[in-house]
Amino acid sequence: MMRFKILVFSLLSLIIAPCLLAQTDHAWIGTGKVKARITPTGIHRDAEGGFLLENAIPGQPSRNLLSHLTPWIGGLDPGNNLKIACEMDDPMVSDWQAGFRGVPNSGKVWKVTIEQIEAHVMDFEDNGIIDHPIAEIFAWPAVGNPFSMDYNGFSMDSIHYSIDAPFYDLDWDGIYSPQSGEFPFEVAGVDPPFPPQILVYSPFYDKPIHDLTDGDMIQMDLYSLAFTLDCQEEDFVENAIFFEYCGFLNTWQERLDSLFLGVFADFDIGNPADDYLGGVSDSYSEMIYCYNADTLNDDLIGVDPPVISINCNNYFLDENDINQPLSHFMPIFPNNFPFSTRVPGTPDEFYNYLTGTWRDGTPLSWGGIGYNPGTNPPLTPFAFPDNPLNPDGWSERAAENPSGNRKCIFSYGPTKIKPYGHKYKLRFALTTSDKGGLTQKLLHLNKMNDLQRNIEYGWDGNSPLDSICFPSVAVKEIVPRRFISPNPANEHCSVFIPDHKIVDVLILNSLGQKVPIDQPNFIQENEVRISLKNLPAGIYFLHWKAKNGQRGCEKLVKN
Repeated sequence: MMRFKILVFSLLSLIIAPCLLAQTDHAWIGTGKVKARITPTGIHRDAEGGFLLENAIPGQPSRNLLSHLTPWIGGLDPGNNLKIACEMDDPMVSDWQAGFRGVPNSGKVWKVTIEQIEAHVMDFEDNGIIDHPIAEIFAWPAVGNPFSMDYNGFSMDSIHYSIDAPFYDLDWDGIYSPQSGEFPFEVAGVDPPFPPQILVYSPFYDKPIHDLTDGDMIQMDLYSLAFTLDCQEEDFVENAIFFEYCGFLNTWQERLDSLFLGVFADFDIGNPADDYLGGVSDSYSEMIYCYNADTLNDDLIGVDPPVISINCNNYFLDENDINQPLSHFMPIFPNNFPFSTRVPGTPDEFYNYLTGTWRDGTPLSWGGIGYNPGTNPPLTPFAFPDNPLNPDGWSERAAENPSGNRKCIFSYGPTKIKPYGHKYKLRFALTTSDKGGLTQKLLHLNKMNDLQRNIEYGWDGNSPLDSICFPSVAVKEIVPRRFISPNPANEHCSVFIPDHKIVDVLILNSLGQKVPIDQPNFIQENEVRISLKNLPAGIYFLHWKAKNGQRGCEKLVKN
């Protein structure tokens, strides 16, 4: 321990610059197929976009599918007073504040990759000491992190455990100790089958003065978690960014009843002026989606534009920690639609949308745009539930609604949050399909949603995904010990993995940063030769990935 502290202080001058990269005001996260710009409260686009399908047109830049995604929360205190906090398309006009409540300079986004985690673990397992601290690991804002002041500029000692960043607690003491080999992870103390490939964390809370809704303060503290997963390049993870919102009521005095928790989404499939909304809600599948109004062409994306969905995965825990289904899906229309269907403006109007009614309190009803005051159509909690290609069903396409920018709110409730300490979680996956034809895209999204529902991040047992992501291997096919030779190396090295086709290799330095190397030479399917001539002497971590999804990380010494 003393040796480690001496090492840390002696390297402070080298660590300061990397630390500045450990937390920022936003972070990009992606799989190679999709990527998203993560801000402290969710997604807010910049000039490039918010959530993008990469290479939507071969040879052309990525195209934006969604611009904003943020949480809404509203409920009644014991005196029947409405308390609500929301955010829409402008994070500067918001009820939320980035950071930990009462902690200056904590309004940031933290990002860590699986390669950095693997390098950190191998560094510790080598001799029980972290010889090369990785800034992103040591800055991770988990409870009790003794290095937070050095890396972040604030202490974690006063942060409530319910909203600190999740981590792998090796010694089960509840304190994040990266110097002891602990590291960021989705589930504390559990080794799940789907370790995140990239993990992005950010805390936030509702401000005393709510700039957007002008509603009363809730005193709610939350965090957002965005992550990607890996499963042999299967679409249900390659086409998706996974999200989790988690929070608790920060007061001893009051509970919140008739509470609704929702997510606001602003879809923009290329040109935002020609979109439609749709949804699926049954006992097995819960999905919100957006598609191009004519389904054939978008003047910014091109022919056969993609469809984007929010796959809710039936994962919301109520006050009794029981999984609850999605309760409401409400569209929010642009200014050429009736006034009561547009963006809300008062606390009651925001709460109405959360509870499945329009701005003026009119319930959502079947047909047209769903706003049918003065008539007597069937009431419904869920808009546009039928296939857009069914002329007899209720969809925006069948109803021939005016196209345009589409926003929506999907919500869960009513439930309640007890005074101080009750925590809720809401999980979903932002997913896209670029299959040919709208029918194939919707079938593809449903299939991916079905597979995503089987993902349990700390789950221990049989899963339908075992045969997909973890194919059984006969005894004679079990991979023997991996080899890097020579090691230590001078001009070059080779990685050899018998019976497995290597598809990718990369090298990280001792700080977990990717270093440029010449194009690897694939001598055969299971052997790759790598030039090291441009690398300075030192310790590196060589990461490899096989076609069947297996991964590995080996320490490499360059003389």
